[in-house]
Amino acid sequence: MFLLLVLIFLVVLIISIYSVLAFIFTGKAAYGSLFFKVVGASFLALALLMGLRWLGDSVTLKKEDFYGDYVINRDYFPGKNAQWQYEHYKFTIRQDDSLFFYVMNGDSVESTYKGKVNVNTGYASARITFDMQPPVHHVFTEQPMIVRSRWGFTIVMYSPFYNNMYFEKD
Repeated sequence: MFLLLVLIFLVVLIISIYSVLAFIFTGKAAYGSLFFKVVGASFLALALLMGLRWLGDSVTLKKEDFYGDYVINRDYFPGKNAQWQYEHYKFTIRQDDSLFFYVMNGDSVESTYKGKVNVNTGYASARITFDMQPPVHHVFTEQPMIVRSRWGFTIVMYSPFYNNMYFEKD
């Protein structure tokens, strides 16, 4: 990204110097207007690159961002399976770093699985791992993957029965 900005700057600088010198030596207004067009286009390109970089950045997570209730995100793969998972699985991460995974049947809890959340803040963005107490539900046989976007994050859990399950904060 930095190299691209340097390259754009050098091209704009060369064209600008050429335009100004041509205007001084020939007196033709076309060279003067070329200078302003090049400078304007370069500012527009710079603003566009900065906007694209802003959109491409992802949220930086802190330990506190993980606390809350999580449900299946039905927007990734909408349909009957996502709806069924949404109605049957959810979990909560509490401030004491405890995790409660609920297997639901309608509004009632069929079973609860307990565990502990470990948050590693040694990275630019915090990462989590789960230590579940036996028996371990199949959703927690692997460690989670955090998918960050500009406006939030999703916890992706792998299940040998359902493959990836996408949990979002409720």
